[in-house]
Amino acid sequence: MEKEDFEDTTTRDLSNKEFWDKLRLILQQTIELINELAKERGIDLNTLDIEFTSGGISHGLDEAKDHELSLSARYYSEMVDGDSWFESEYPLFEQRQD
Repeated sequence: MEKEDFEDTTTRDLSNKEFWDKLRLILQQTIELINELAKERGIDLNTLDIEFTSGGISHGLDEAKDHELSLSARYYSEMVDGDSWFESEYPLFEQRQD
């Protein structure tokens, strides 16, 4: 994207046809690029087994959810009690920012 794309508010207006045309163009270019890169690497995207792949992702997510690091992260997040710990320590963060 070009810098002027961000400066033009019409390109960020969801009700504007120009926004959707620009998004369509970006997505088309993205698909073309992915297809080119796959072809360069000898991958035929039309022959991929989508059901097998998505099933593997689902299984991987279940495995990750029960992984030791995920469980530790979840436990830690419960220890700091959501936002209340961060809120109580916020003045300290502000002092260090100065």
